[in-house]
Amino acid sequence: MFAQKASYIAVSVGADIRNSITGSAPTNNKSAFDGIDQIHFVGANVELGMGFEHFPQLKFCRMFGSLGYHFPLYAYPFGNEIKTTFVPSLECSMITRNVTENYTYKGVQYTEESKRGFMAIGLNLAAQWQLNDSFAVQLATNILPRPDIAFLYGDNKTVISNYFKILYTFNKN
Repeated sequence: MFAQKASYIAVSVGADIRNSITGSAPTNNKSAFDGIDQIHFVGANVELGMGFEHFPQLKFCRMFGSLGYHFPLYAYPFGNEIKTTFVPSLECSMITRNVTENYTYKGVQYTEESKRGFMAIGLNLAAQWQLNDSFAVQLATNILPRPDIAFLYGDNKTVISNYFKILYTFNKN
């Protein structure tokens, strides 16, 4: 059964599931922390989100804004209420990467570290389970074209990441 329209503010913290457990090719398949922090503004089931992802091992940061819609569902197995909310969203990301460049100027070899910024538009799909009035857990999938990988390695790639998040909700109506 569909629920009433929700309005609230929430904050969430989470981590990339695969990188936290088994790592990935860029981390030589070694576990590495890839964290994500986000604030969610929800009104009439429309969500405006702003967040920050930080992956220190890869010198990768991503700031993003997202716009999505909440599709809440209620189930009552054995008389207990379970609220599940599906949240598809569109996001705009600004990825920053530290880049080391080697060059020669007037016969002298130089190494320079700089930051580069890359814009990308991606898609998200989250499944959220409300534990009580204040806390929820969320599994979120992010599909993001990665222009930073194309710039650094010449590989045009779209990356799919899965995050586990814990949300704290306040100002709930």
